[in-house]
Amino acid sequence: MKYFLLFSFVLFSFCAKAQDDCALVSIEGIFMHPTQPDILMIHTSVEGDPIFNYPGFRVYADGQEIGTGETVFFMLAGVQFHAINLSAAINEGESYDLSIELWTTFFGSQACTFEWQGVPYDTAECFDGNLWLTLSGTEAETVDISIEHDNGTEVFSLDYTFDINNQSWSDPLCIGRGCYSIIATPSDGAFSEDIFISYQTEGYTWFNELMEEGSDSYISTLEIWQGCTIVGVNEQEELTPKVVPNPLRRNQSFRIMGTSGLQSVEIRNLSGALEANLSPAQLKDFRFSRAGMYFVISRFSDGAVHTSRLVVE
Repeated sequence: MKYFLLFSFVLFSFCAKAQDDCALVSIEGIFMHPTQPDILMIHTSVEGDPIFNYPGFRVYADGQEIGTGETVFFMLAGVQFHAINLSAAINEGESYDLSIELWTTFFGSQACTFEWQGVPYDTAECFDGNLWLTLSGTEAETVDISIEHDNGTEVFSLDYTFDINNQSWSDPLCIGRGCYSIIATPSDGAFSEDIFISYQTEGYTWFNELMEEGSDSYISTLEIWQGCTIVGVNEQEELTPKVVPNPLRRNQSFRIMGTSGLQSVEIRNLSGALEANLSPAQLKDFRFSRAGMYFVISRFSDGAVHTSRLVVE
């Protein structure tokens, strides 16, 4: 009888401790992985010291298991984001009542259960985040930056001067789902220092790249929520090739954005005379010798041909 009471006391103490630890865990949010529709993300936070050995999560909807996460090495601590591999689809825009089980010791023992209600597949018009720019050195640098949607709409522009007292810049920026071009040009013809640029929302860095010292321009693609080609899980979007930047300075290079399978690029003047025939790899080194208007003829591996007008200043 004595040993039974001792065992009961130890079991009660263990359960009470587990419940106390459960109270320290908060489910801050649940959302779909931005680029992988079969991954659900759980955002957790823990008050105080790390707790629960080798934890992992299982997720249920209407009593049915819909996903299991990987074991966390080694404990829950601070702010973490956990990837859940879904075995059932999450429908866009639909609200769910989810039960989240927290297991420990490589899914050997269940510790906590949390209830969550909401829309994990966010269909908001834009996603709140921050755009960051950081100068790697101390030399003064003035940079003109713009972000354009693939439909030609400019969603952001900035003319900013870095110096030793202003080596970083950040501002909230809400960007909707789609494909964007990020275009940056230095005021003096070439970047005098490396500049890092990133765009981050809660729990995810969409973009993190480097504008290299010595280059005369920077052009890249920012993909928000499933990228430039995927609209839904099984739905494809056809994008029109786009020459960026346009207008173009004579000392700048240009790119063909919004497509894949580019094979060659012809450049002709207004009279139709051939100025250059370039491979995709040669675009970054090509420079126009004269200002004016040109035709840029893009040829693709599927046989498609697209002609754009380009203004060179």
